[in-house]
Amino acid sequence: MRVFFVRHGQSVANLKKIYAGQSDVPLTEQGRAEAAALVPLLAPIHFDRVYSSDLSRAIETQQIALPGVKADATSPLIREFDVGNIVGLPTGTAKTLTPEGGRDYTPFGGETSEQVQARLKKFLETYLENDPCENAAVFAHNGIMIAMMNLVLGQKLRSPGIQSKNCAIHVFEFKDGKWSLLAWNYGIHF
Repeated sequence: MRVFFVRHGQSVANLKKIYAGQSDVPLTEQGRAEAAALVPLLAPIHFDRVYSSDLSRAIETQQIALPGVKADATSPLIREFDVGNIVGLPTGTAKTLTPEGGRDYTPFGGETSEQVQARLKKFLETYLENDPCENAAVFAHNGIMIAMMNLVLGQKLRSPGIQSKNCAIHVFEFKDGKWSLLAWNYGIHF
């Protein structure tokens, strides 16, 4: 099975360079244009399953990028990091990087990289790993994309050293009980 993880388009929080975390911020006009630019890339692919984070920026990206396609499920398991009480503050104002390269928002009432990865694992086990479909799409957030890459590689990538750009497509394969990466930041044209 191939799984196309798609990050949402530019949000108001991305534009303002503030922490959004699990707050429900909308897409900007640029974010909607980025999502629309995905249509010709995704249209040739038949998706047996489509999933989205339950936050509106991911849902709207999915609805624009796959017009007329209703998500099979929306899930809080693939929400962005919970950043606790620093929502709305400028990004970079809080020390969140751990010496090992992960993120830790627990001092602010949020969660760690390990907790995000545990949520992602539960999502994968619940919705994908036991489903014999050929192609699936998952619309989510930067933190989920990084967690997926860490899961596949079995290590922590230094964030912000690696990022998922808005509306980037990351293609993973699940075969013989193992995940592998096929493409990172595929389709970027902004």
